[in-house]
Amino acid sequence: MKTALITGASGGIGKAFAQIFAKNRYNLVLVARSEEKLNRIAKELENQYKIKAIILVKDLSKPDTASKIYANIKERGIIIDTLINNAGFGDFGAFADEDLKKVTEMIHLNITTLTEMTSLFIKDMKARNSGKILNIASTAAFQPLPRFAVYAAT
Repeated sequence: MKTALITGASGGIGKAFAQIFAKNRYNLVLVARSEEKLNRIAKELENQYKIKAIILVKDLSKPDTASKIYANIKERGIIIDTLINNAGFGDFGAFADEDLKKVTEMIHLNITTLTEMTSLFIKDMKARNSGKILNIASTAAFQPLPRFAVYAAT
């Protein structure tokens, strides 16, 4: 059975991807910050589709999280066939009033972690000559977004 790793899996598009992949008989590695939501989704999908769902409670806006996820997956001997980089967030408001720490976390999550996850997992996929990566993006980069300056840039 193949395995899909989905970031931002605790709701919205990430949860929808988890449901679709479980329905298609993929085991899952679900990554998000909310342990309660991840546990609920994992149990639901395991019961409904008879797959295995592992949860990793991680804050992807923090440095080194991607490498910790990759190491955890390798230690468990899991082969990731599909990586879905879905986690991300935006912050609304005048740039001059935004909290620099929050802005930095947004940039780290929306750009750095996505790039690190892709870089780490693509090497294994290339060595196997097999694998898929899907990076979920926003149309924010293609339209004016007043009061979403940093999000639109990421």
